Amino acid sequence: MTNELQTVIFTYMMRQTLFRLLYPVLLFFLAFAPLSCKGKVLSPETIRLTIWTVGSEGNKISLIAQDFERANPDITLDIVKMDWEVARDRILSAINDGGTPDLCQIGTTWTAEFAATETLAPLDNFVFMSSELSKENFFNGPWQTNVIDGKLYGIPWYFETRLLFYRKDLLKAKGIVKPPQTWEELRETAQLLTEDQDEDGQTDTYGLSLSSFDAKTIAPFVWQNGGSLFNSTLTATTLCGKREREALRFYINLFRDGYVLPKESDAIDSFLNGRCAMTIAGPWYVTILRKELSEKSYLWGMATLPKKVYGTSYFGGSNFVMFNSCKNKEGAWRFLEFLSRPENQASWFQAVSALPAVKAAWEKPTAFTNPIYIKIFENQLQDVKTFSAIPQIERIMTTLEKNILDAIDSEEEIDTMLDKLCEEVNSLIQP
Repeated sequence: MTNELQTVIFTYMMRQTLFRLLYPVLLFFLAFAPLSCKGKVLSPETIRLTIWTVGSEGNKISLIAQDFERANPDITLDIVKMDWEVARDRILSAINDGGTPDLCQIGTTWTAEFAATETLAPLDNFVFMSSELSKENFFNGPWQTNVIDGKLYGIPWYFETRLLFYRKDLLKAKGIVKPPQTWEELRETAQLLTEDQDEDGQTDTYGLSLSSFDAKTIAPFVWQNGGSLFNSTLTATTLCGKREREALRFYINLFRDGYVLPKESDAIDSFLNGRCAMTIAGPWYVTILRKELSEKSYLWGMATLPKKVYGTSYFGGSNFVMFNSCKNKEGAWRFLEFLSRPENQASWFQAVSALPAVKAAWEKPTAFTNPIYIKIFENQLQDVKTFSAIPQIERIMTTLEKNILDAIDSEEEIDTMLDKLCEEVNSLIQP
């Protein structure tokens, strides 16, 4: 046997021996090798957070989630998306079944209801210890929607308020040079712009589009007349008071008199094609109009809401809450801090046209592409209200919507139907 052949045989035998010795060790490491999630290799120390989101925000938040994961490689986010129509019921089911996520986006009117279940984690100590998130960073209105019985249960994410959108060309054709600024002007303009143009007995154009089944559209009329929804102790409704009745009659009669687009019609399409001259909507409407009428921006305008005593609008939006079930609250808090940074709030406005809850975000040059639009929103925000933070508020608002819709579709005396509304609301407050 030659020396060369002896060397080959010796090398082969050594490799086989090493393989037999190292093979068990290799299997051990493979068994405990990190698994990948979303293309990210997880170490045993990786924090995994489940976050539930609602609406169109759920489709966009992945962009922020990716930025957060890059800045925080020890945290992986699992985003679950829900529709607004089912989100509240799904969250309540999770609370009852013990299957709550770590963090959850909720509507601003839901906080009191969820806090009453004692499943939300108070966040006061986190804010106290935080070096970058404080109450002073936020607008007071959105912040207060998270405060229940003196405790903080959420962090504002974004908010919105409603404006009057109008078709400049349709108003101009009737000799109207500016949008209505009072209730009287609103009614007169709506009447003037509601027409049967071809005289076939059918209305072709409507003055207004209002959501008959949205309490966020109905309630501002009450506030504009100096009315309220509840007494000061939140133990009874005030909707049957003089100012409140006057406001609701005005609202209902806009429909009964035929000045409002029928509820089965597509409100957005009707505004775009000129079948409807005015509507009340939020910042998302700016995005729609800039896209659909990009080359005809001269056709539409925005204004603060018409006044009676006041020009009050609704403000709402979304907050983020943390559940007691969250196993890594420190990691979850880091995500809330990340969402609240001015640059992230500003980029979020760019993505979904949601008004930033952090004041400094409004100063970012990239936040708003048209300063004229945002100035009108700023003006409206000087006079806004939201619903009282009571656990029954969602059921009360549903009752309000149903009764107003019934009154619109009925020929019965309005005051009689308002008496029924007040009785039902009071039964919810004091069951």
